[in-house]
Amino acid sequence: MTEYNEGLIPSDTLESMTREWSYEKVDSRTHQWSRPLDRDEIDWDISNVDLVGTDVPVRIVSLEYHEQWSIHGLETAGPDNHRPGFIETISSEYVTSADSLEEAVKIVREFVEQLS
Repeated sequence: MTEYNEGLIPSDTLESMTREWSYEKVDSRTHQWSRPLDRDEIDWDISNVDLVGTDVPVRIVSLEYHEQWSIHGLETAGPDNHRPGFIETISSEYVTSADSLEEAVKIVREFVEQLS
């Protein structure tokens, strides 16, 4: 694995539009920021979906390193999605990659801003 300066990754809570995104280091290559979805952001009945891996519907921005940096915007899928209750990519608009960590962190911050 290529070495990188982990100090460049914002390992604290990110805030945007009064919403807080909590940081979690999943493993040496994966970092993520997440927040619960507000009721007004969900257009489906939570009681109709068995949530997987979470107690409440969430939105996540994920940063992973595999030969290059990969950034994804994800959220809990509703009942009309392919895998209801699972965390899935929001859309192709929220999947991208970057060659440098600096560029990847910039994209993470952009996704957090857009998804807040």
